[in-house]
Amino acid sequence: SGRLRHWLHKLQKAVRTVSHVPPQESTACLRATTIRHVLQVLDNLRCAALQD
Repeated sequence: SGRLRHWLHKLQKAVRTVSHVPPQESTACLRATTIRHVLQVLDNLRCAALQD
């Protein structure tokens, strides 16, 4: 779906951005970004399920 593709693109961009940050900070940032995006995907899936 378009939303999933958009989410994956944002995650890839975050991974590239994080690669320029010191390792400890990058791990925490990547974890926080991943959790936020996973929650967005779950919310999108919930909304899609409610529309069916």
